[in-house]
Amino acid sequence: MNEPGRVVGHAFISYIREDSPGVDHLLRILEAAGIPVWRDTASLWPGQDWRANIRHAITGDSLAFVACFSRQSVSREKSYQNEELVLAIEQLRLRRPDEPWLIPVRLDDCVVPDLDLGGGRTLASIQRADLFGEESMEGAARLVMAISRILARGAAAGPLTGDAEVIGRTSGPEVAGFDVRYMPGWAKPAVLAGLIAWLPGIGLFALGGGDVVKSTVAAVGVGVWAGGVLLMVTTMVVASVRAYDAARGTRR
Repeated sequence: MNEPGRVVGHAFISYIREDSPGVDHLLRILEAAGIPVWRDTASLWPGQDWRANIRHAITGDSLAFVACFSRQSVSREKSYQNEELVLAIEQLRLRRPDEPWLIPVRLDDCVVPDLDLGGGRTLASIQRADLFGEESMEGAARLVMAISRILARGAAAGPLTGDAEVIGRTSGPEVAGFDVRYMPGWAKPAVLAGLIAWLPGIGLFALGGGDVVKSTVAAVGVGVWAGGVLLMVTTMVVASVRAYDAARGTRR
């Protein structure tokens, strides 16, 4: 039995293989925010009917459909992404027009395909998120907020039918890796403070002649340097653990 408020479903990621590096970046962002994600390379297993599973992942348990576009993807006349978009548009037409579900994401400065969504709407008319350039961080934050709202609405509405396998909060060890782009806001000043202490520490050590035993200045330099390194390492470890816990949906 599902717990009240527990998210049952996922954000489906649609993309072409050539855009995998950008999609990897997007996946880490969503997982760090605790958003369950369905992606073909991680959610499909040997022996499964991939076409049937992708169809079910879109039409069954998908609470949000994230369509990733790039200059490479929009220039392709044939791709499996086009097939996924057809299914997504069919699903979108069955849903209420005032409830977001299909979210276009640009990985570079491309033109989102102006596909007909029915009811006078087109794909290009839906507000997109840009994950490139100077506004990429803001675009990522707004995307996470938008998907989180959709998933929260889905949790309040109750579980969907279906049993699609989902990757998200338990996706693998890469979530736990330290990446400065996903550090909590409090961690960055701490690392900066450690770096500021680290550099003068080296200078004091050199100024004292490098002899810790005979030079007070050198001893102070070693202390400042060690303190700075300890602060940076501790902050990175704590930030990595917190990011890992967030991706797994746990709290410390």
